[in-house]
Amino acid sequence: MLFKEKNIKIEDGFEKRREIFNKIIEDTISELEKNCQSIGEGKTAEVKIMNERNSICLKIVDNSKIRKNGVHLNNEVNEEIEFLDKLSDKNFLQTIGIEKKIVPKPMFSKQSGNYGFLFLEKIEGITIEDFLKQKSNNKLPENFNWESYFAKLENIITKLNSAKLFHRDLHEGNIFINKEGDPIIIDFGDACETFLSDEDPYHQEKYDGNIISYIPDMQHVKRIKEKILNLI
Repeated sequence: MLFKEKNIKIEDGFEKRREIFNKIIEDTISELEKNCQSIGEGKTAEVKIMNERNSICLKIVDNSKIRKNGVHLNNEVNEEIEFLDKLSDKNFLQTIGIEKKIVPKPMFSKQSGNYGFLFLEKIEGITIEDFLKQKSNNKLPENFNWESYFAKLENIITKLNSAKLFHRDLHEGNIFINKEGDPIIIDFGDACETFLSDEDPYHQEKYDGNIISYIPDMQHVKRIKEKILNLI
Protein backbone atom coordinates (compact mmCIF):
# COMPACT_ATOMS: atom_id res chain seq x y z
CA MET A 1 0.00 0.00 0.00
CA LEU A 2 1.23 3.51 -0.83
CA PHE A 3 1.00 4.86 2.69
CA LYS A 4 2.82 1.85 4.15
CA GLU A 5 5.60 2.12 1.60
CA LYS A 6 6.08 5.88 1.85
CA ASN A 7 6.73 7.88 4.99
CA ILE A 8 4.31 10.80 4.52
CA LYS A 9 4.45 13.45 7.20
CA ILE A 10 2.11 16.39 7.78
CA GLU A 11 5.03 18.81 8.07
CA ASP A 12 6.31 17.89 4.60
CA GLY A 13 3.65 20.09 3.01
CA PHE A 14 1.82 19.52 -0.24
CA GLU A 15 4.65 20.31 -2.66
CA LYS A 16 7.28 17.86 -1.43
CA ARG A 17 5.04 14.85 -1.83
CA ARG A 18 3.42 15.90 -5.11
CA GLU A 19 4.49 12.77 -7.00
CA ILE A 20 3.08 10.42 -4.36
CA PHE A 21 -0.23 12.24 -4.13
CA ASN A 22 -0.54 12.41 -7.92
CA LYS A 23 -0.22 8.64 -8.03
CA ILE A 24 -2.97 8.31 -5.41
CA ILE A 25 -5.25 10.65 -7.36
CA GLU A 26 -4.72 8.62 -10.54
CA ASP A 27 -6.35 5.64 -8.83
CA THR A 28 -10.04 5.20 -9.48
CA ILE A 29 -12.56 6.59 -7.00
CA SER A 30 -13.51 3.05 -6.02
CA GLU A 31 -9.88 2.19 -5.23
CA LEU A 32 -9.55 5.35 -3.16
CA GLU A 33 -12.67 4.46 -1.20
CA LYS A 34 -11.28 1.02 -0.37
CA ASN A 35 -8.45 2.73 1.51
CA CYS A 36 -10.56 5.34 3.28
CA GLN A 37 -13.46 5.64 5.65
CA SER A 38 -15.96 8.47 5.57
CA ILE A 39 -16.11 10.82 8.55
CA GLY A 40 -18.50 13.42 7.13
CA GLU A 41 -20.57 14.39 4.12
CA GLY A 42 -22.16 17.66 3.01
CA LYS A 43 -24.00 19.14 0.05
CA THR A 44 -20.88 19.32 -2.12
CA ALA A 45 -18.20 17.12 -0.58
CA GLU A 46 -17.34 14.06 1.45
CA VAL A 47 -14.46 13.93 3.94
CA LYS A 48 -12.57 10.71 4.48
CA ILE A 49 -9.60 9.58 6.53
CA MET A 50 -6.92 7.22 5.30
CA ASN A 51 -7.06 3.79 6.92
CA GLU A 52 -3.27 3.63 6.87
CA ARG A 53 -2.60 7.25 7.88
CA ASN A 54 -5.54 8.50 9.94
CA SER A 55 -3.79 11.83 10.58
CA ILE A 56 -4.55 12.72 6.95
CA CYS A 57 -7.96 13.77 5.64
CA LEU A 58 -9.11 13.58 2.05
CA LYS A 59 -11.86 15.96 1.01
CA ILE A 60 -13.55 14.95 -2.24
CA VAL A 61 -15.66 17.64 -3.89
CA ASP A 62 -18.21 16.21 -6.34
CA ASN A 63 -19.27 18.65 -9.07
CA SER A 64 -22.42 16.63 -9.74
CA LYS A 65 -23.51 17.28 -6.13
CA ILE A 66 -22.89 21.00 -6.64
CA ARG A 67 -25.16 21.01 -9.68
CA LYS A 68 -27.76 18.70 -8.14
CA ASN A 69 -28.09 20.78 -4.96
CA GLY A 70 -27.99 24.12 -6.78
CA VAL A 71 -24.96 25.23 -4.78
CA HIS A 72 -22.65 28.02 -5.88
CA LEU A 73 -19.10 27.19 -4.79
CA ASN A 74 -16.69 30.09 -5.10
CA ASN A 75 -13.45 28.07 -5.04
CA GLU A 76 -12.29 24.81 -6.54
CA VAL A 77 -9.86 22.81 -4.39
CA ASN A 78 -6.78 24.40 -6.00
CA GLU A 79 -8.07 27.81 -4.90
CA GLU A 80 -9.19 26.56 -1.50
CA ILE A 81 -5.73 25.24 -0.73
CA GLU A 82 -4.28 28.70 -1.40
CA PHE A 83 -6.39 30.09 1.45
CA LEU A 84 -5.34 27.22 3.73
CA ASP A 85 -1.70 27.66 2.79
CA LYS A 86 -1.81 31.38 3.53
CA LEU A 87 -3.66 30.91 6.83
CA SER A 88 -1.27 28.21 8.02
CA ASP A 89 1.73 30.48 7.49
CA LYS A 90 2.84 31.61 10.96
CA ASN A 91 4.57 34.70 9.60
CA PHE A 92 1.42 35.87 7.84
CA LEU A 93 -0.73 35.18 10.89
CA GLN A 94 1.61 37.19 13.08
CA THR A 95 1.41 40.17 10.71
CA ILE A 96 -2.38 40.31 11.23
CA GLY A 97 -2.17 39.71 14.99
CA ILE A 98 -3.00 35.99 15.26
CA GLU A 99 -0.60 33.91 17.34
CA LYS A 100 -2.08 30.41 17.20
CA LYS A 101 -2.97 27.93 14.50
CA ILE A 102 -6.44 28.54 13.03
CA VAL A 103 -6.74 26.11 10.06
CA PRO A 104 -5.68 22.53 9.28
CA LYS A 105 -2.34 22.31 7.49
CA PRO A 106 -2.84 21.73 3.74
CA MET A 107 -0.85 19.09 1.90
CA PHE A 108 -1.96 18.70 -1.70
CA SER A 109 -4.85 19.42 -4.04
CA LYS A 110 -5.90 18.43 -7.53
CA GLN A 111 -8.90 19.11 -9.72
CA SER A 112 -9.51 16.02 -11.84
CA GLY A 113 -12.53 15.88 -14.11
CA ASN A 114 -15.75 15.93 -12.10
CA TYR A 115 -13.93 15.74 -8.75
CA GLY A 116 -11.71 17.93 -6.65
CA PHE A 117 -9.31 16.29 -4.18
CA LEU A 118 -7.82 18.04 -1.16
CA PHE A 119 -5.44 16.34 1.27
CA LEU A 120 -5.01 18.05 4.61
CA GLU A 121 -4.27 17.47 8.26
CA LYS A 122 -6.99 15.83 10.34
CA ILE A 123 -7.93 18.04 13.28
CA GLU A 124 -8.11 16.29 16.64
CA GLY A 125 -11.22 17.67 18.25
CA ILE A 126 -14.94 18.11 17.70
CA THR A 127 -17.01 20.46 15.55
CA ILE A 128 -19.64 22.65 17.15
CA GLU A 129 -22.18 20.80 15.01
CA ASP A 130 -21.16 17.46 16.53
CA PHE A 131 -21.30 18.94 20.02
CA LEU A 132 -24.85 20.14 19.40
CA LYS A 133 -25.87 16.71 18.11
CA GLN A 134 -24.39 14.89 21.10
CA LYS A 135 -25.24 17.55 23.70
CA SER A 136 -22.44 16.17 25.84
CA ASN A 137 -19.34 17.73 27.36
CA ASN A 138 -17.47 14.41 27.33
CA LYS A 139 -15.46 15.25 24.18
CA LEU A 140 -14.60 18.79 25.20
CA PRO A 141 -11.14 19.55 26.65
CA GLU A 142 -10.79 19.60 30.43
CA ASN A 143 -11.80 22.95 31.99
CA PHE A 144 -13.22 24.12 28.65
CA ASN A 145 -14.96 27.49 28.82
CA TRP A 146 -17.42 28.57 26.12
CA GLU A 147 -17.13 32.29 26.83
CA SER A 148 -13.36 32.14 26.44
CA TYR A 149 -13.69 30.02 23.30
CA PHE A 150 -16.06 32.47 21.59
CA ALA A 151 -13.86 35.40 22.59
CA LYS A 152 -11.00 33.68 20.73
CA LEU A 153 -13.19 32.90 17.73
CA GLU A 154 -14.53 36.45 17.51
CA ASN A 155 -10.97 37.80 17.71
CA ILE A 156 -9.87 35.51 14.86
CA ILE A 157 -12.76 36.54 12.63
CA THR A 158 -12.20 40.23 13.38
CA LYS A 159 -8.51 39.91 12.47
CA LEU A 160 -9.23 37.96 9.27
CA ASN A 161 -11.91 40.39 8.14
CA SER A 162 -9.62 43.34 8.88
CA ALA A 163 -7.06 41.65 6.61
CA LYS A 164 -9.79 41.48 3.89
CA LEU A 165 -10.20 37.71 4.22
CA PHE A 166 -13.75 36.41 4.48
CA HIS A 167 -14.84 32.81 5.08
CA ARG A 168 -18.54 33.34 4.18
CA ASP A 169 -19.73 29.90 5.32
CA LEU A 170 -19.14 29.80 9.07
CA HIS A 171 -21.82 27.32 10.05
CA GLU A 172 -21.45 24.94 13.01
CA GLY A 173 -19.92 22.13 10.95
CA ASN A 174 -17.04 24.33 9.78
CA ILE A 175 -15.81 25.35 13.23
CA PHE A 176 -13.79 22.96 15.38
CA ILE A 177 -12.85 22.92 19.03
CA ASN A 178 -9.41 21.34 19.02
CA LYS A 179 -7.91 19.30 21.85
CA GLU A 180 -6.42 22.49 23.36
CA GLY A 181 -9.85 24.15 23.37
CA ASP A 182 -9.01 26.61 20.58
CA PRO A 183 -11.05 27.39 17.44
CA ILE A 184 -10.02 25.80 14.13
CA ILE A 185 -11.83 26.83 10.95
CA ILE A 186 -12.30 24.51 7.97
CA ASP A 187 -13.84 24.53 4.47
CA PHE A 188 -12.76 27.59 2.50
CA GLY A 189 -14.79 26.66 -0.57
CA ASP A 190 -16.73 29.94 -0.38
CA ALA A 191 -13.93 32.14 0.98
CA CYS A 192 -12.83 35.34 -0.71
CA GLU A 193 -10.16 37.99 -0.39
CA THR A 194 -11.03 41.56 -1.33
CA PHE A 195 -8.68 44.24 -2.62
CA LEU A 196 -10.90 47.24 -3.34
CA SER A 197 -12.05 49.41 -0.44
CA ASP A 198 -15.62 49.63 -1.78
CA GLU A 199 -15.94 45.91 -2.57
CA ASP A 200 -18.69 44.12 -0.62
CA PRO A 201 -17.46 40.59 0.22
CA TYR A 202 -20.96 39.42 1.11
CA HIS A 203 -22.58 40.27 -2.24
CA GLN A 204 -21.04 38.66 -5.30
CA GLU A 205 -22.17 38.86 -8.91
CA LYS A 206 -22.26 35.55 -10.82
CA TYR A 207 -21.40 35.16 -14.48
CA ASP A 208 -25.11 35.27 -15.36
CA GLY A 209 -25.54 38.61 -13.61
CA ASN A 210 -27.37 37.23 -10.57
CA ILE A 211 -26.21 38.38 -7.13
CA ILE A 212 -25.26 35.88 -4.41
CA SER A 213 -25.66 37.12 -0.85
CA TYR A 214 -23.70 35.64 2.05
CA ILE A 215 -24.27 35.90 5.79
CA PRO A 216 -21.46 38.01 7.34
CA ASP A 217 -18.89 35.97 9.25
CA MET A 218 -19.44 37.68 12.58
CA GLN A 219 -23.21 37.32 12.26
CA HIS A 220 -22.70 33.56 11.94
CA VAL A 221 -20.49 33.52 15.03
CA LYS A 222 -22.91 35.55 17.15
CA ARG A 223 -25.81 33.28 16.13
CA ILE A 224 -23.86 30.15 17.08
CA LYS A 225 -22.68 31.71 20.35
CA GLU A 226 -26.25 32.56 21.34
CA LYS A 227 -27.42 29.04 20.51
CA ILE A 228 -24.66 27.44 22.61
CA LEU A 229 -25.00 29.76 25.60
CA ASN A 230 -28.77 29.21 25.66
CA LEU A 231 -28.20 25.46 25.61
CA ILE A 232 -25.69 25.30 28.43
